[in-house]
Amino acid sequence: MNGNDMLPLRQYRVAEQELMEALSSVTRKDGPVRRLGDCSTVADLRRFAKGKCNQAQRDEMLAHLGQCDRCITLLREMRERGILIRRASLVLAVAAVLAVAVWARLDRPSSVSNAVATVDLRLASPTRGIENNTGAAAVTARRKAGRLRIILPIGGEGKYECQILRTEQSVPLLSTSGEALLENHDVVLNLPVELGSLTPGRYSLALRREGSEWVYYPLIVE
Repeated sequence: MNGNDMLPLRQYRVAEQELMEALSSVTRKDGPVRRLGDCSTVADLRRFAKGKCNQAQRDEMLAHLGQCDRCITLLREMRERGILIRRASLVLAVAAVLAVAVWARLDRPSSVSNAVATVDLRLASPTRGIENNTGAAAVTARRKAGRLRIILPIGGEGKYECQILRTEQSVPLLSTSGEALLENHDVVLNLPVELGSLTPGRYSLALRREGSEWVYYPLIVE
């Protein structure tokens, strides 16, 4: 709640304090206090609570409130109702902001695609270095994929590390790991790899089975 929101509440409290002080002085006077006509309207009470009365109106209101429980009760209820309304408005405003934020997140397409790119390495020939696989036949994968499904030769079960590198660089652009398992007579290594972060072109797919050396396959990202 900022300073502007707190201003009406401070005015209510100041008016209430002045009212209590004035009523205290009125009750100390000798004899009954003269009643000033009919009760004030709600609009008059609201102006008084907001400090918008002139001095004559303020004195008349204080004198009237000194002997009118009904107007004192109305003034108190107005103050409490105003606090509740401001609190409810704040809650609704926060709820609206949260709803917009949630809707924006739901409406925004996910950066990670659910598409799967299958790469069959059963007939591919790996090399022991990036520089040696430039002339080999390349496997392909689409950039829209968020996962790689690599089919390995029979007997290739186990845990693997995977990297995707530019052929002229040794620093991997993407790194991940997983375990190759037998699926319907195929050895399949499922890896979370967001290929959409790569530009189309030629890369090296590097795999290292646990306890073995890195092997490299030419990879074209389309």
